[in-house]
Amino acid sequence: MKLPLSVARILRIVVALLFALMLFVAVYSTAFGVVSVLRPKLPTALLLVMAITALVALVCMIALQKTGLTFSDFGFAYANRKYIYAALAIGAALSTCAAFVLSQVVEPGPLAGLAIAPGLLFAYFFIGASVQEELIFRGLLQTIVAARVKIEVTPRFAIVAVALLFAAIHLVVGPVTAFFAFILGFTAGELRARSGSLIPAIVCHALFNAPGVIRSFLQ
Repeated sequence: MKLPLSVARILRIVVALLFALMLFVAVYSTAFGVVSVLRPKLPTALLLVMAITALVALVCMIALQKTGLTFSDFGFAYANRKYIYAALAIGAALSTCAAFVLSQVVEPGPLAGLAIAPGLLFAYFFIGASVQEELIFRGLLQTIVAARVKIEVTPRFAIVAVALLFAAIHLVVGPVTAFFAFILGFTAGELRARSGSLIPAIVCHALFNAPGVIRSFLQ
């Protein structure tokens, strides 16, 4: 019996979201599982989480090429310079706004209390986190949701859905941080979708993280 079109659409969306959530859990549970077994010091633990999650995400992308997707589909492509310029401008504006608002509320910020050398802090959170998180969220997850949902809903559905997940994992820091994580996620998702590349999203993310890194330097 053929399902009504509306029900079929809903099921397609649910399956796409569940599959993306499964990939998310697989990526991060692998990394945290290794860290829980090895119990390294904090700098090494952060490096392991970033490296393992990025590696698992890449393995997932390779496996998913059997479905017809390519690395180019996952955002491994050059970006037109106008999107790089847009990422620079938007990232700077968002980071300035977020830094001001967070300075007015009682939230510690995602980097609070991390006893890490300034050079490592810069490498981990200005460069490492920007590349790693965009690879996972805008590269792997957004691509999968967009590919599976296709034209069933608005083209921005995948962007919003992944941005909400990105915000949710930042709720542990605080609601204001989570709100700005959603804004960053949506913006990076738009840049990724419009440019066809992860590069503008990474640039925007790095600039967004910059005030937090600088503030940690000064503390």
